[in-house]
Amino acid sequence: MLKHLKTEFVPYVEGTLSEEDSKRVEEHLRQCPACRAEMEETRHIISALEKDRTLFCPLSSDIYDFATGGSDPNGSIAKHLSECVTCRAEYVQYCKIVGRESLPAELWTGIKSRLDATSEPGSSAYRGVNIKESVIQGLSRWFRLRMMIPALIAAAVLVIFLYKPIVPNNMVGFTSVAWEKVPQPKDGGHGERRDLVYVILYDRFKEAVPQRKIDALYLSLAPSIDVVNRYRVVPPAHVSDVIKKRAAEVSTTSDVCRILAEKWGNGLAVIFTITPSTAGVFVDARLLDLWSNRQIAELELKEVPLDQLEKTLQEISRQLVMKES
Repeated sequence: MLKHLKTEFVPYVEGTLSEEDSKRVEEHLRQCPACRAEMEETRHIISALEKDRTLFCPLSSDIYDFATGGSDPNGSIAKHLSECVTCRAEYVQYCKIVGRESLPAELWTGIKSRLDATSEPGSSAYRGVNIKESVIQGLSRWFRLRMMIPALIAAAVLVIFLYKPIVPNNMVGFTSVAWEKVPQPKDGGHGERRDLVYVILYDRFKEAVPQRKIDALYLSLAPSIDVVNRYRVVPPAHVSDVIKKRAAEVSTTSDVCRILAEKWGNGLAVIFTITPSTAGVFVDARLLDLWSNRQIAELELKEVPLDQLEKTLQEISRQLVMKES
């Protein structure tokens, strides 16, 4: 049996393998379609990371937790904020929302020490460092490290103005969709069935998702006859109203599930989390038992084209709910 590659993908793409190991990998790739496909995916991911450094940024919910409660178990959030203009601007905005001091003194000290260490125009660090590549890429060429502190302040204002980052409270895709012409169950709705709710969450979207797109996704989830025969499906507009009334309590997916459980404790929830990716979106779909908070099933799809997202959600939602016995 052909033994698959394991740890060689990244070093091969980066060109750090020895000549002998590189030849061995290339010989294996000629014989193994599975490893060849994984190598191409590795190459694609590394290329994407090189082009878009924001893929290294922490989740908005993690920045929010750090801003509101100081949660940073291994110190990685504070370190990242000392280096990333975009995330620091997001952090500042969260602090303003909850009335906290924007940046702790120790964080500014860390930033200043980094600037002082690279303030000489002739240093190699000076030549290699620019403001974090993000929406202000076009402006970064106008700044040099001798002016970095005022530039950081200006950049933070620009990012807040241009991006208006999504506060975790608004990660839920709210909708007024109620569905029309939903088929009636065989028993006329009098039989015992568990409630079923759908919620769409958005993660790492820097710009607000248009409402028409959110509504279109919920419309695609309209239940078929086999679903309504098994479940009492709650209209999305009703689910949105319940969560929206308690939006101030929502900063994580767990908060959403808790609110759903308090309202539909005997039911199930299909939670879709949609994350932007290099060639479309990443979709994580989970079927949860609200009473026990137990995950019954999960489906993940990478690089879903935007023009196929509605059909994709429709198909995987049916797969999930029909798995539950």
